[in-house]
Amino acid sequence: MDKWFNSNFNAGLGEVNIFGEIGGFGVYADEFISEVQSLGATRLRVNISSLGGDTNQAFQIHDFLKSFKGKVTARVTGFTASAGTLISMGADVVEMSENALFLIHNSWTMEMGNAEEMRDTAEQLDTVDDIQVRIYKAKTGMSDEAIRKLMAEERWMSPEEAKEKGFVDKITSASEISAKSLDAVYAKIDSKQLPNANFNIKNTNEMAEKTILETINAKFEELSNTISAMFGKNEEEKVETIAKADAEELVAKAKAELETEYKYELSQKEDDINAKVEEISAKIAEVETLNAKVTELEAELAKAKADKVETPKAEETANVETPKAAEAHNLDVLASKFKF
Repeated sequence: MDKWFNSNFNAGLGEVNIFGEIGGFGVYADEFISEVQSLGATRLRVNISSLGGDTNQAFQIHDFLKSFKGKVTARVTGFTASAGTLISMGADVVEMSENALFLIHNSWTMEMGNAEEMRDTAEQLDTVDDIQVRIYKAKTGMSDEAIRKLMAEERWMSPEEAKEKGFVDKITSASEISAKSLDAVYAKIDSKQLPNANFNIKNTNEMAEKTILETINAKFEELSNTISAMFGKNEEEKVETIAKADAEELVAKAKAELETEYKYELSQKEDDINAKVEEISAKIAEVETLNAKVTELEAELAKAKADKVETPKAEETANVETPKAAEAHNLDVLASKFKF
């Protein structure tokens, strides 16, 4: 399993290397302490080249080294900052390579929440800073004000300045370890992978999740801005090239969202349209029925006009209706049929 430390034992001397993010990989101070105790060493040499990590883990390791029965020597190599410097303060003697740099600063964390939660977090950070000041003061003898000023400056100190201020006791010549440490740091700088020195008062896993989310959101915003810049730009403007896969993924996501939105709207409109179609179809059927009735009545009217009715004899008048009367009767029937 990956760890930010490793250890070995030889002739009573336990040697521990801390060359990564303290508290990283889900490995915490309790495992560090347990492993060092299992060495059965009477003396410890702790080689540190770390940009920092979880402050809580650093406090625990610092106290463990302070309470260790034998002599503890810390060798600061490469770029050592934050939680790494706190651990070194737990040693009886602190040595610093001539190729190393040393950084202390105020604690910080990432937080989300309302104003009360933010104020609570700020108070926790102040408490953590107070503990740091106490640890640095115990080693250097500097005043609280001087230490807080250094922490606020966030400035890398040279071996000479660190020794002058009392953070280290001795400057050593370049060693194989420090050379390797510097090579690793320089490689990270060249590849732009050098992380920011930081303190965590939150669980490491929680910080990792937030960092991942921030990275994803930053990438999304970057892609969105880049694609947006492609529209309405001047001919002389240069557009940053983006990965095809990233652009396609962004476009596909936007397309899916638009389809979902408009499919819903169209489905609502479609229901309205279908209702109108049914209504119109009913009207058309009604009109066709009326037209059929009109055609039928027109045919009856034409037939009635074409019929010739003889005038009845006088003696038959009482029993036979006159043609006019009959015609009037037919017209009444015809008129009644038109009442629909």
